[in-house]
Order: sequence, then structure tokens, then C-alpha cells
Amino acid sequence: MSPAGSHQLFNTNTMTGATPTDPMIGPAPADQDSASESRFRLVRAPAFSVPKDFKQGVVKLDNIDPLIGQSNYEDWSDQMHMVFRAMGTQSIVIEGAQPSQYALSAEREAYTTMSQSAFLVLIQVLSKLILKKVAKYQTPHEIWSYLKQTYHVDNAFSFIHQMHALFGLSQTFNTTESISDFLDRFET
Repeated sequence: MSPAGSHQLFNTNTMTGATPTDPMIGPAPADQDSASESRFRLVRAPAFSVPKDFKQGVVKLDNIDPLIGQSNYEDWSDQMHMVFRAMGTQSIVIEGAQPSQYALSAEREAYTTMSQSAFLVLIQVLSKLILKKVAKYQTPHEIWSYLKQTYHVDNAFSFIHQMHALFGLSQTFNTTESISDFLDRFET
């Protein structure tokens, strides 16, 4: 057990060819059996820990408006940061944390459960149109990254991407679809 209690660690970085002398590698915790004492774990942040007696709580999402596009992305994102922090899944969704290659099966199971919970929350707080666009992604972090890249505006690249989308509108208009459907596609 770790000094602070029984916690399992997960890391976002997996390094190949790492040796015990690498500065980002540390020895496995001393509480493991002798057969596994020679294993090494990554110690680079961001990582998260799961208390041994962790139980996933129910998250009520009634107060969170679904993401509809750039118009409400900032508020939605701030609220979702708070939700994922409360769920203990912020490092999975936002930072892309994954179990280290040396994680125990219990750690991997905890990661899978937490990841699935975050995935279910995301499904509930996206508009139908956006949900269709993110359906191809396999992890909550992939969805989060796509949404941030698509709807967050804070740099010149985002601005240029928006300008390109605006000027390309006339080329993507299909005369068989309604104007409202066309505009919905542009806004998302």
C-alpha cells in the first residue's frame, strides 16, 4: 500500500525502451510482491489515483445545457471541467491519462470504468448534431480534443479555420437541402 492509503496510479505517458536510470522512471512501489519488485513505473505527470474503495457517483446533468457549437462552448467547457473534476475523471478526459504499461489488472479495470462513465456523461451533454460528428471517436479524450479543436477560439489558427469554413460555405451548399440544415452544419 502507498503511504497515503491504497491508491492505484495511472499515467498519460508510456515510454518504450525506458530503463531504470531514466529520470522519468521510478521503482515500483515497495508493497508489491517480490516477483514484481523489479518492475518500473512511469512517474511523469499528469497522472491520477483511484482510492481503493472508490465508487462512481451519479452525476445529475440537468443544469448543463448541451453543447450546440462555438456560441456556448466556453461556458459548456467550464461546466464540464467541474463535472469531470467532481467525478475524478478530469485527467482521463481532458489530459488523456491512461494506465501505465505496468498497471495491475485492478488499475486497468478502474480506468475502464471511469472512462466509460465519462463517455456516458459526454453523450448526454452534446447536441444531436455534434453527437453525430463525435460518434467515430473511441475515447472521451478523443471527443474532448475534437470539441476543443473545433469550437474553442483562442488563437490565430482557430480564426483562420473559421474564416476558411466561412468562405467555403458557398461551395458546400447543396440545393436539395434546407437552408436551416445548411446553417446547422456550418454552426457546428
